[in-house]
Amino acid sequence: MERCDAELGRLMSIFTNESKRYFDDVMETDTFEKLFHGIAVTLIREKQGAGDLVEDLSKIVYKQESGRFTKKMINHAISWLRSSHIIGYAGKSIDCDYLNIKENDRFYFLDVGIAHFFVARAGADEATIRGIVAENFVYLTLLRRISKDIAGNAPWFATYGKTKGELDFYVRSIVDYKNYGVEVKAGSHSGNTVTRLYQDGKIDYIYYLKGETCGGKADDGKILTVPIYLADRIAFDIGD
Repeated sequence: MERCDAELGRLMSIFTNESKRYFDDVMETDTFEKLFHGIAVTLIREKQGAGDLVEDLSKIVYKQESGRFTKKMINHAISWLRSSHIIGYAGKSIDCDYLNIKENDRFYFLDVGIAHFFVARAGADEATIRGIVAENFVYLTLLRRISKDIAGNAPWFATYGKTKGELDFYVRSIVDYKNYGVEVKAGSHSGNTVTRLYQDGKIDYIYYLKGETCGGKADDGKILTVPIYLADRIAFDIGD
């Protein structure tokens, strides 16, 4: 693990150096290190109930650098990281409504090793790191299925106004046109928000993706528990 960690650090250093040729100002490539740290911090804060993560990211960079970087430079660097397949976005659905989506409202890393690398360096404890890496892993599995059996331009998470809670991922199937709630747990716990959304009829089915489970079904097969390593295999056609 230590050797892998060192190799990831070396690769990210190469990426930053190679990117310099595409920027007019060397200061712009210096934003990468700050952005990587900022993205990791926003993912950690999300676990503690933070709000707008994109806005939080800008505040982190501005605060650390006392205005050395302009908003234009930050946006330029973010766009470069996206086009270079380093980071990706998730949209936010309000109350699991597929017609009420706020696009580009959360960052994820497009590699779980890189996610672990930067979240660990931001100072997160082991339990937090496991949770973030697990969620990032599921994000990537859902991203690969966009337009195949999942609606949207990117995976969505959801907020629920009644409970002020949050659902890890909300899926609108384009196979059976049902709503699925996906809750990711590195351990064996369940989520309160996803249960309330299901009870209130906002979602039709629940998938619990857990690190410590052998799987199972409940409520006539509408609530399914699946080992997280099988995330690529879950189906969004139950109501078909």
